[in-house]
Amino acid sequence: MTERAAHLVDAVLPRVRVRQWVLTVPYRLRYQMAWNHGLSRAVLGVYARLLDVYARGARERGIDGGQTGWSRRCSARAAH
Repeated sequence: MTERAAHLVDAVLPRVRVRQWVLTVPYRLRYQMAWNHGLSRAVLGVYARLLDVYARGARERGIDGGQTGWSRRCSARAAH
């Protein structure tokens, strides 16, 4: 794991500041999102649009770059 992190820092990620945004939702909504794909898409769509608005404002201020991705890591197990 340490070697992979070192590889990402040294060879993959550019030498610029990186900002990570994390969406957290209440447990009841998290549980529903784990089983309802349409709801997950709707919630993540709103989140992605908000990040896009922020990124546009950042570009206007001269801050460039950005990428959006998501992960449902452990969501099914942690939904309880």
